[in-house]
Amino acid sequence: MRLLKLSMVAGLCALCFVYGFATRHSKLPPYETIRSAFWSVSEKPAPQIASFRLDPDEIGQGLETLGRQLPATRAHLRDRVILPEAYVDLATRDLGDDRREITASLYGLKIKSVLTSVPTSSRCLRIHVQGHGGDPFKFEVHHDFLAQSRAANCDVLSMSMLGLGLNAGDAWFPSGKYDSQITHLNPEEAERHGSYLLYSDKSVPEKDWLALFLSPHYHKINSLLGDYDDVSISGFSGGGWYAVWLAALLPEIDASIIYAGSLPLVYRTSTAFWGDEEEHSSEIYQDVDYWQLYFLGSHGMNAQEHRPMHFVFNSHDRCCFMDPAASHFESMAERLYPDHVEVTIDESVEHAMEIDVIDAIIAGWAKGKS
Repeated sequence: MRLLKLSMVAGLCALCFVYGFATRHSKLPPYETIRSAFWSVSEKPAPQIASFRLDPDEIGQGLETLGRQLPATRAHLRDRVILPEAYVDLATRDLGDDRREITASLYGLKIKSVLTSVPTSSRCLRIHVQGHGGDPFKFEVHHDFLAQSRAANCDVLSMSMLGLGLNAGDAWFPSGKYDSQITHLNPEEAERHGSYLLYSDKSVPEKDWLALFLSPHYHKINSLLGDYDDVSISGFSGGGWYAVWLAALLPEIDASIIYAGSLPLVYRTSTAFWGDEEEHSSEIYQDVDYWQLYFLGSHGMNAQEHRPMHFVFNSHDRCCFMDPAASHFESMAERLYPDHVEVTIDESVEHAMEIDVIDAIIAGWAKGKS
């Protein structure tokens, strides 16, 4: 009997270990609940950022110059980070329940998204890009987002970052000095965004390695724009980086929300965060910086056409883009983008989205149109 009890205890311990391991590495329920509870009781020192000096007038003058060159600047960026349409093959697959999977194939990359449609005809599309958490459908807040969008008669395009979530798996792309050189990545290597720095295609030598990140998402969204009159994009964490770029490149996107997902590089000196390679390692940021990307994302075809752009930060975010940097950026945004960029700093210690905040922003857009 004693041996049986010991075996049962040992078996229970082993089962708990296996489940805990799977929960941590596969982010199975209740991973998010456990993580939130841990963050709420654990202490973390406030991040320190290096001292710096910014001249809002100097930045503002640069943005005025950009405003006069807006179409040319946007075209220049597309030439650098978007591969020609012929390089990206789009395919769709019916998933049932008013859902379609849209796959963009680029070299050996398979970039998948899910379009969830409302039962009645919709002219409204809401795009959401999940961050490093991977699959948006694993997050309760995304299911809330789908429900709220359905209630507003809006379709939803759910997207993941390169190599993560819906896009996890093997990958390959041309790289290096020689035409025949190819880099193959296993799923773990494909998750590490620094792996894509090796990209080089001699047939399009002008393309930056960010083209691997942005081209599939860009062409997918661009293929849908003709079906909708009202298009918005939101992105969380690393997905916020995508939202910044896609809004900048596609003036047809009417509004954007960047949730715990972006700050200019001058704030990135904190030991608390620096960000993935795509956020800072491209030479493009020496040519067009984040201040200018925000300007592009908050303007339409010309400098006179404004588009709402809303940044949300969690004040004591356990990951990134938190105070004091967030508050300083808020003061800069008020001076540089007074009519079309808004900043909300939510009192929170979590690196997470709140559906109530998203709803309030979208309601504000609707009120502004009325």
